[in-house]
Amino acid sequence: MNTPSAAAAPQPFSSSASQPAPASQPAPVSHRLSRFADPAYRVTFWRSFLSSWYKITHTGSIRWVTVCGVVVTVLFAAIITFSFATLDEMGAILSPSKLQITANYVALVGMMVLAMLFFLAFGALSVTNEYSVGTMRITALADASRIREFLGRGLAIWLYALVVGIVVLLATLLCLALFGVGFSTSGPMLSVYLLYAPVLACSSLLAMGVGYALRSSAGAIVLTVAVILLGDLVRLIPIKFVQEQLVQFLPHAAFPAALTPEETRHIVMDVTDQYLPQWAGFLVFLAWTIGACAIGFAKYRKSDV
Repeated sequence: MNTPSAAAAPQPFSSSASQPAPASQPAPVSHRLSRFADPAYRVTFWRSFLSSWYKITHTGSIRWVTVCGVVVTVLFAAIITFSFATLDEMGAILSPSKLQITANYVALVGMMVLAMLFFLAFGALSVTNEYSVGTMRITALADASRIREFLGRGLAIWLYALVVGIVVLLATLLCLALFGVGFSTSGPMLSVYLLYAPVLACSSLLAMGVGYALRSSAGAIVLTVAVILLGDLVRLIPIKFVQEQLVQFLPHAAFPAALTPEETRHIVMDVTDQYLPQWAGFLVFLAWTIGACAIGFAKYRKSDV
């Protein structure tokens, strides 16, 4: 009788054969969670600034407001310059040097409120446009640091407004030269030339802060215009301290004071006593700008976009 082969003999029970293969262990976690954590993609202040600059310069509403603001402001400045060039009575009253300073001052500072309306508009639109189209959430998620995003946008809008202000300044000076009035190189007007664009740029920053706080284009523009024109209402309060002292520290009086040297006070004699010194006016308007930005950032930092 044939005996069974060893291969046919029953094998002893093995517990390892009945258990599933162990799962593969995950790879050690790297300090870079994804390829976007690579230094080539890391979010920096410079990249945040460039992102804000690109959005500001490629937003249609901001482009239209900028073009309209430059054209309208320069057009009115040209009309004022032409009036000074054709009025012989002004030459009989003022000396040639004073006439030139007066024409320069009125062409620039006289149009300041009109120009500031446009600067306030695109300053607010630089923020509220993102809330309107729903991209602010993406912006906040792209940069974990909200203060970096806020400062990057602030620098971008300030530089953009500064460039636009310089364009308006140069175009106005060109009108003064073309109509034969010329631009004054005296000390008083040099300070006006130097501070003209920075003051307008600060007004855009003020509107940006209000835009962060309100998140509404219409609301931000209306509120900033109301703040700028607040002094006309405050002056109606029949209290001497309010009419003579407090009104000097409101934006509507601070920004003209920043552009009104002592030598040009005769041009605005009716409100000269309500103007701060030039350096004080600039600092007060800068304080209003910083205050608006601080309120806007406080709202942006705590809000759920």
